[in-house]
Order: sequence, then structure tokens, then C-alpha cells
Amino acid sequence: MESFISQLLGVVFLPLGWFGVWEGTSKILSAPEKYQKKLSRYKKLAIAKYEFFSEEELLKRIKKAE
Repeated sequence: MESFISQLLGVVFLPLGWFGVWEGTSKILSAPEKYQKKLSRYKKLAIAKYEFFSEEELLKRIKKAE
């Protein structure tokens, strides 16, 4: 009975292990394609000029633009 259970577990877990190996490999190889869009967005954010000012300054700029 004990050998039957161990053989049954071996039969069940062997395909699961191979499936995990192949799926993990495919995820590792396809990861760069997945993140190209995010990388492009982050590059744009990295080179952007940021200007911080107070709410009062914002109101002054709005009034000046009108």
C-alpha cells in the first residue's frame, strides 16, 4: 500500500513539475517584452522637467494667463 501511494504521488507530481519548469522558463523569457511599454513611460518620466510651486503661485499663474 505504501509503495502504491508513493508511485501515485510520483505519477501526479512529475507532470506538474515539468509544467512548472516550462511555464517558469516561458515567463522569464517573455518578461522583457511585457515591460517595454512601462520602460518607455518611465524613461519619459525620468527626463521630464518638474516644477514645484505653492497653490498661491498656481492661482497667480492662472490669473496671469487669462
